[in-house]
Parts: sequence; C-alpha cells; structure tokens
Amino acid sequence: MQSSKLNSTHQEVSPSFKHSQFLRFHYLGFNTFALKTAIVIATLLTLCDAIALIPTYNGIADFAINIISLWTKALVLWYIGFLLIMFFASFVVGEISLSAKGIRLGGFSKLVTWDLVEAISLEPQKLFGKLFSLENAPIKLTLFIARSNAKKRWRSKELPSFFFAANEYKSFIEKLASKVTNLQINSQYYLVSKNPDLANLKRNYCFYHKQRFFITVFIALSLICFLGRRTYVYYVYNQANTNMKRAAYQSAMDNYSKATTIDPYFAYAWHNLATAEFKLGYIPNAIEHWQKALALKPDFVEPKVSLAYCYLQNYDYVRARQQLDKALKLAPNDPYVLINSAQVSMRSGNIQQAMRTARLLLALDNKNTGAVAVIAQARIRLGRPEDALKLLNKASKNNRMITTDIYCQLVKAEALAVLNKLDQAELITRKLSYSQPNNADIFFDLADIFMKQGKVKQAKEILVKAEQLQPKNPRTLLLKTKLDLAKEN
Repeated sequence: MQSSKLNSTHQEVSPSFKHSQFLRFHYLGFNTFALKTAIVIATLLTLCDAIALIPTYNGIADFAINIISLWTKALVLWYIGFLLIMFFASFVVGEISLSAKGIRLGGFSKLVTWDLVEAISLEPQKLFGKLFSLENAPIKLTLFIARSNAKKRWRSKELPSFFFAANEYKSFIEKLASKVTNLQINSQYYLVSKNPDLANLKRNYCFYHKQRFFITVFIALSLICFLGRRTYVYYVYNQANTNMKRAAYQSAMDNYSKATTIDPYFAYAWHNLATAEFKLGYIPNAIEHWQKALALKPDFVEPKVSLAYCYLQNYDYVRARQQLDKALKLAPNDPYVLINSAQVSMRSGNIQQAMRTARLLLALDNKNTGAVAVIAQARIRLGRPEDALKLLNKASKNNRMITTDIYCQLVKAEALAVLNKLDQAELITRKLSYSQPNNADIFFDLADIFMKQGKVKQAKEILVKAEQLQPKNPRTLLLKTKLDLAKEN
C-alpha cells in the first residue's frame, strides 16, 4: 500500500445542503468501460482457443481467419452483454444522492444518515486501470458505516469511479468528505474519520484490504484453472477430431476418453467417443456412451440417430423407431434422420413408407446416395430388380458417390444376385468386405451369395465371421439352416 493520510476531527459543524446533490451514472463511461474490458476478455479467451485449435492447423491463413473470427465474436458478445448488464444495473440502482440528512446509495436503498458514516477512504486503482488500458486510473470510494452489532463495528460500501463522469464524481466526493469530516481534502489517496478510534479503524481498513487481496487471488487462480482446464479439454478434443478424419480411431478414442475424464459433462465428446468405439467394434460401449451423451443433452440429435442405427443392426426395430421419432421432432429435415427412418421402414416391411421418406429426402437433396439406395431396394422388394439396377446406374452418371457408397453397392449386389448374376454380386461384396471388416450385413450378404453359388465351405467361413459381429442377427439361423440343407443334398 502506498502512503496514506489519516485525519481525524471531532467537529460536528459541517456545510449545509441547500439542495440535494445527485451522482448519476455516465452512460458514455459505460460504453468505454464495456469496450476496454471486452478487448481484454476477448483476447484472453481467444488465446486459449488458439492453443486448443493447434491440432486443427491447416495453414497460417485458415488459422488466422479462425482466430480473428473467434476474437471478434467474443468481443461483440462481451461488449453487448456487459453493456446491457450495466444499463440494467444502473436502472435498478437509480441515482446516488447527498442531502442534509445523509446519503442514499441508490433509488431503492435506505437513507444512511450522516451520524452512521464514520469514515471514508479514497484510493486509485492503478493495476485495474493498466489491465484494461483506461486513460485515467479509476478511483474507488469506500464508506465505513456504523453497525449496531458490536462484534463487527463497520460495514463498507464501495463506489468505483468508472461508472460516473470524472467531474461529477470529483465534486461528489469533495462534498461527501467535507460533510463527513468538515475538511477540504485534495489528495487522491486518503482515509479520513470523524471518530477518534483510529487504531480500530485502521485494523478494519487493513482487514478489508487483505480480504480483497485474497478474494482477487482466489478469483485469478480459479480463472486460470478454469481456462487451463477448458483449453486442455478442447485441445485433446480437437486432436481426437483430427484423428477421426485420418481414420486413426484408436488414437481418437484415447483422446476423447481424456476429454470426458476431465470434463464428464461434455456431451459432444461422449458422442464422438461412442462413434470411435463403434468404428473399432466396441458396440456395447458405444451404445452406453451415446446414452450418456443424451442424458447430458436430451435434444442432441446425432446420438439418437446413432443409437437407432445400432438398434437397426440388431433388428430391434421398435427401439430404433422410438429414437428416430424423437430425432424427427427435433430435426424433421435432417438427412441422417430421414435415411435411417427410411431404412427402418424398409427392414420392418413398410416399403411404401420407406419410399415416401426417401423421396422426401431426394426433394431436399437430389444427390443423396442413401435415398437412391432405399428406392432401389424397394424396387427389388417389389419384384423389379432390373428397375433397381437402372436407377442405380442412372444415378451414378450424375453422382460418382453412388459407386463408392456402401449402402448403394450392397443394394446393387442384391439386385445382381436376384437376377442370378452371382459373380458380379460376389465381386462387389468381396471388395466391400475388405474395406468394411466390421460391417456384418456385408458378410451375411456374401455368405448368402456363396450359398447360391454352391460354395458351401466359403459360405460357412464367412458366416462364422458375420456371427461374431452380430451374434443375435436372425439371418444367422436362416443361413445355417440353408447350409444344413445344402450338406444333406
């Protein structure tokens, strides 16, 4: 603490107030203070975000654009939000006034009579001014007001200067000091009292200083811990997202696990962790973590779709439909919701509903490969495999993704198998089995094709693989029955 001036007087004569003096909030000062704080806060938050975005680095230009965008958003949000809070607070508090009877610290506060104001202090907040680049260091006025409770003699009320016009604030504190102590004080740093018990007052003053110091340190450490934790969580989360794009699913799963361990309420990390686990074949864990994501964020659409897909693969159409109905209420035009809904309808035998949903999806996105596959599969089910092949071949001319989409290729192989073009169907399905070793449907289809070709041994080997992936799939029993009949023949 810098040097302080202690003054004491027992004179009760003080200048009289012909009129009440008001200290009104300075709205231009609000604007300046909100802008200065917004710059500091936005810079601090953006620095943390910049560290978190390092794993997504794709070049200095993209990185700089992302950082500038984040900084601008943080600046605008803080500026507008803080400004609105200050305007609302000033409206609620109202005017601060001095009168012959005492001081009123707001329109709705009680009048504090002069005999209760035992001391005042004034001190510049230089560190605060430097931190937020304020032109003039703000001043903090503290009133020490007497209490009826003897154990705690005073309570303090603080009035910082940055909410008010400088001239009005200076005039206000000069009159306040003269009223309390009957002294004219020009110093910017003082502690004055009308009570002779200065030793007790100094102890209380020092106590308030220490209290503010420890509170400031606590807030600073809490902020550092919060921002450091947040930065690390998003760093490993972004690193995991990069791993997912590179198909490094094990590394992605490890990083997502770190993110959820540090922040167990991070719904997006739980969802992505489940996705990585699903890619690695840890289906029960994936289902558990998708459910965890939904428990944290009930309106999260993606986990609902993922759970529906898992239920669909296990032929649990009831639970798959329940999840998709919830998702459709939240996102009625989401392509992933619609395609999964169409597939559930198809597999449960509601072919017309599947086609309606697929056509709706094509109306929203005429290049959606999943919708084309559903309509083609519906034509196969309706006994028109030639039409299904024509549709897929025609669509592939306008959209090359048809030739690489797994679902489209499975449907094409199915149509070829129905048309007894088994060699072509086998070739397509074999290629898919190499690129998708955890997709049970591919292996079931391949086993069925081998059965039709009379390759019983190969069919049996493939069926074992399919059964390992989906032990509860009803196609297992059907194909085993076909194998037994083939052996007997």
